[in-house]
Amino acid sequence: MSNTEQLFQENVVLVDADFLDSITYNLNQNFQQILFRDIPLADLAEWLVCVALDGGVPKGKNTIQCIFVHSKEKLVLEQFQPGEFAHELDGTAFYDPLLGEFQMSCLSIEDIAGEDFFSQCAQILINAREVKRLILVPDIDLSEERLRPMIIEANQGKLVTLLSMVPTQDIPHTMLAFSLMHAMGIKPDEL
Repeated sequence: MSNTEQLFQENVVLVDADFLDSITYNLNQNFQQILFRDIPLADLAEWLVCVALDGGVPKGKNTIQCIFVHSKEKLVLEQFQPGEFAHELDGTAFYDPLLGEFQMSCLSIEDIAGEDFFSQCAQILINAREVKRLILVPDIDLSEERLRPMIIEANQGKLVTLLSMVPTQDIPHTMLAFSLMHAMGIKPDEL
């Protein structure tokens, strides 16, 4: 690899896909009961645009690299459209006129990867010089102890934003539920 080639983009979204699908399912079920209507599958492109905005990606011709980490048993994001890792997401891209190109890749967690592959990926991205904005969507219950010191240290040199369902101390974060509700077509005036 030459010095001019980059492994990562300036803007990266790292997603624990198993957690994302689980939390989206729970939201979908809850809102169906609250709103007395069917809730459609979440629009993955709409969600990623919201996530990028939440993470501070400025308007313009950006490239946003979206990495979905998933268990090897999981083949699809069941609560999203599109959602099939191998055929619909991995190696594909879409263009948003406000923010630019979103490039997607999917990483299956193999047995040799260790117990917290997501945190290992986050550490690599935090250490990567070319990454200026990193947006993390982890299962915070599994990863908080490992992620917290990495994020606190990294924020001195780059913008790292955590999207979670619960507020976190000492770490810049945004509530994950808001972007998911938007992607599922739930409007604020319905609540």
